[in-house]
Amino acid sequence: MTGRKMTALALAVCLVAGAAFSAYGEDEEKISSVTLRVESEIEAGDSGSDVEVTTTSDKYEVDDVEVTNEPDDEWEDGDNPKIRVTLVAPDGYYVGGDGAWVQ
Repeated sequence: MTGRKMTALALAVCLVAGAAFSAYGEDEEKISSVTLRVESEIEAGDSGSDVEVTTTSDKYEVDDVEVTNEPDDEWEDGDNPKIRVTLVAPDGYYVGGDGAWVQ
């Protein structure tokens, strides 16, 4: 195995809107885009799956981050970590469309 780092560009991200996104009223502002910063030190040969996802937005926050394809043993060169990011929004904001994004 090489010690090559897997970059954030290799991460497949699935964003899931939290329950706070499900209903909205006339006074609420639509969230039409999301910007996240994904950082990870996952390397081939590692067994850990630490991923940090942050945002600077006041319209939503990161509620949960889960690596959905964590290996049984260790990451191998060429593996692409996939993460599920759950977002929640405070009162006054909602997500347009069906309430979830998947990429």
